[in-house]
Amino acid sequence: MIQEVFKNLDVKIIMEIIFKTVLCVALVGFIGYNREKKGMVVGIRTHVVVGLAGLLIQLTSLEYYRLNGGNNDVFRLAGQYISGIGFLGAGTILKDKRSVKGLTTAASICLVAIIGLAVGSGIYISSIVITCVAYLFLNDVFKFKKIITIKRNSHAHIEIETSGYIMTTVEAIKDMFRNFGADIISIEVSKQSTEKTRIRFKVNLDDELDINEILAEIIAFDEVNKAELIEHK
Repeated sequence: MIQEVFKNLDVKIIMEIIFKTVLCVALVGFIGYNREKKGMVVGIRTHVVVGLAGLLIQLTSLEYYRLNGGNNDVFRLAGQYISGIGFLGAGTILKDKRSVKGLTTAASICLVAIIGLAVGSGIYISSIVITCVAYLFLNDVFKFKKIITIKRNSHAHIEIETSGYIMTTVEAIKDMFRNFGADIISIEVSKQSTEKTRIRFKVNLDDELDINEILAEIIAFDEVNKAELIEHK
């Protein structure tokens, strides 16, 4: 049986498979190198293995399509593979209190899987172009972060204690937040006694704002006895 397999091998097909394998390793290894250079857990080896798995899946699908006389869907296995890669990508995402890390690496894992499938399908030029463009963006060659300023926001819970008229205090603090460019998400009022009231503001703040400066402004109101930051994320 082994002799029959080798007897039916076409030199042209063998050379095509070797070319696809080398090209796939070069392209996905290029992306993996960037991730490893940046100190990510998922580096060259993982990217190459993911890309080669995609390559083999597509080669298998195309060969089965040929042997079956064109009666099967060549993208069925590829679709299942991409779904499975999503779980691998999710494993690279880490979340702490104020940030999410690993999203770019998760995206690169999905990218190399698709590159492997594309190379296996013989879509060489598109695979090379997409890999080069992705590498340029991963290295921020175009310096978009310097050209485009992206403001990031965070949520803060600020609680105040007041002995003044509630509506007057709330309106004054709302105006103060607007002056800082903050968006008020919710306001909770709880009566502590006949003289004291606690008001909790949940606000959306620009990360560049100084939270201590905001608290100082609130304390400056005559009606406010106390102001404190309960949560900031």
